[in-house]
Amino acid sequence: LEPSTAYQAQVQGKAGQYYGPFSPIKEFVTPALTPPPGCGEPINYASGLSNVPVVSAGANMFIKCGKFEIQVDTIQSAGSPGYYSGSGRITNIVFLNLVQVAGAVAGNANSGNGGGLRATFNNIFINENREVTQGTVYAVSRSMEEWLGDWDEFYKERRDEQQQAKNKDDFNWLDSSAVFQPFDRKITDVSFDKNTGVVTMVDDKGNTFTYTLKPEEKGHDVIIQGNDGNQWVIAKDGTVHPVPGGGLYPGFNKPMKQEEIDVLKLALSKIKTYYSSSRMDSLRMAAGAKETALNNQIRNEKNQFPTSGQITGNSSMFMGSTTRQFDANVPGYNLGRTANEAQREMNIGITAKLFAKETNTNTEISMIAGLLKVGNTPFKQYVAAAKATKTTEQMADETKAAIIDLIADVLDKKMYGKQ
Repeated sequence: LEPSTAYQAQVQGKAGQYYGPFSPIKEFVTPALTPPPGCGEPINYASGLSNVPVVSAGANMFIKCGKFEIQVDTIQSAGSPGYYSGSGRITNIVFLNLVQVAGAVAGNANSGNGGGLRATFNNIFINENREVTQGTVYAVSRSMEEWLGDWDEFYKERRDEQQQAKNKDDFNWLDSSAVFQPFDRKITDVSFDKNTGVVTMVDDKGNTFTYTLKPEEKGHDVIIQGNDGNQWVIAKDGTVHPVPGGGLYPGFNKPMKQEEIDVLKLALSKIKTYYSSSRMDSLRMAAGAKETALNNQIRNEKNQFPTSGQITGNSSMFMGSTTRQFDANVPGYNLGRTANEAQREMNIGITAKLFAKETNTNTEISMIAGLLKVGNTPFKQYVAAAKATKTTEQMADETKAAIIDLIADVLDKKMYGKQ
């Protein structure tokens, strides 16, 4: 929101998957802008900060500007040794970072390649300790048009959720082993020949295409989905039912069984116990120690560079400073890798504790179950098969490991850019 600006707002209640009416509109005026601590504060250059330029700079490195830590996304030399321009993310705004990482699960992260507040810089000076001693780093806010677009998308998502909740009620008769068949095109019509098992579809350009049910798919309900999310259900009796807004998936349409809830809640309790306060303290200490070791190695490496004149075969002089090509055998490379891994393990623990809160509702439990696979088996199918040979305790142990793997996978993709 903009400072010193009048706004209107209203709220809407939600119970489970259902939404109530909107409240009356209320008006309010935002207070005048008060910069957070550290923003805009001049750096005291007389405090002993080094004026020796950083040896080299690249993406994913961390730099410090006053009270803030910035992870670099893009960076280019501004011409003179130590001077750079580029962009990155302010990562030590802890609460904002965690909210955006958690939101990434639902596709709500909007800060670029990962969590944090976006930032840009032009012609700043970075010293040997990766500290900014000259120039300004700007936090980048989004335009009002972008925010309004987000709100439009938010309300669309709420309407879609309401429609999908209705669809699940209307199609609660779906077989839990229904066939799910998505297509990468917008579908406008579906018909089915029960005798041949051929599904005939028409796309938004008027083209007709077909899909023939496999032998193992016959005798089951079939869910056809286009790339816009709209669906059609082909029932076992051969009738075709359009499902605007979609939201139907095999197993999602049935309420969770108590045995499934028991396994998942016990698994979440085990996660909370596993990531105890002492374990989290150890993970934070390990991440800090490895970051310190990396910084010390960088300083040692810097001292090994020639400051002028002679250049070796593995070195090249650029604008009066020296850079070298590194490989996996260089100590700094391995220290950087282990420092990143320690940071990753700490973030997995932080996010896992958010998942394992005691106040999870059955709706939230059901959402986790819908995303989860134990091994390569969807959670509900896993419980149905495993309960004959395994205790609730054993299933909870395996489910706990699967939840942690799911969290790690999401963080790898959303926070660390892995595919």
